[in-house]
Amino acid sequence: MYKNPLLLLLHDRHADFLARSAKPVVFGAGAVIRGPQMPSSNVIFPETGLVAILTTLEHEVIEVGMVGASGASVPTSLFDRDAVDEAEIAVIDVSGWSMSPTDLAAILDEDPRARAAFSRNGEYMLRQARQLAACHAWHPLDQRLATWLLRASEIGRTQAFHLTQKRIANFLGVSHASLSTGAYKLLRSGTLDYMKGRLQIVDSAGLEARACSCHRVLHENHHCLLQLLKADE
Repeated sequence: MYKNPLLLLLHDRHADFLARSAKPVVFGAGAVIRGPQMPSSNVIFPETGLVAILTTLEHEVIEVGMVGASGASVPTSLFDRDAVDEAEIAVIDVSGWSMSPTDLAAILDEDPRARAAFSRNGEYMLRQARQLAACHAWHPLDQRLATWLLRASEIGRTQAFHLTQKRIANFLGVSHASLSTGAYKLLRSGTLDYMKGRLQIVDSAGLEARACSCHRVLHENHHCLLQLLKADE
């Protein structure tokens, strides 16, 4: 049985079509899932792992959203043929299912309920991007880092990450040196443990106390998405 709620909804309503169209996929940490040179990339339904959506601002690359087992990575070309997709990479190992945009579009064209569920997923991603834009502009780095870790843990359903500080700095759009300073504050607080590229959240409540106000907003938005998708099952 599928674990991703969007895919489960499609299975309940279009099981035969889904059996022919959906293919299992696995992406290792750091793998490029979507990018400017991959215009025909598929819709990805993660069941484990975490996908980061990246955009470029002048010479800076920054993360503007995450997708985990509660949603789908959908190429913008599904809704706008002239749109240019942002890059997407696997933050940690991702396993799930893949479907061509054409096959998914065929279902959404004839099924208003499925279309509404994917619209909710799109609205959630837009809210996430808007909140992160404000967070990037206004909040101190150590608070942003705490919020990023909590969001990654919630969406990716894990408290341990094999990530370098340099990779996290890229996601946050800051220098490695700046990230190290922010991470040091969290390590000293006892909320994190970091050794040989493995980062572990050891005190979620303590990390929440050090996160910016965006954590609460992002958490509530994610919880709302889960409740809406559950109601669609």
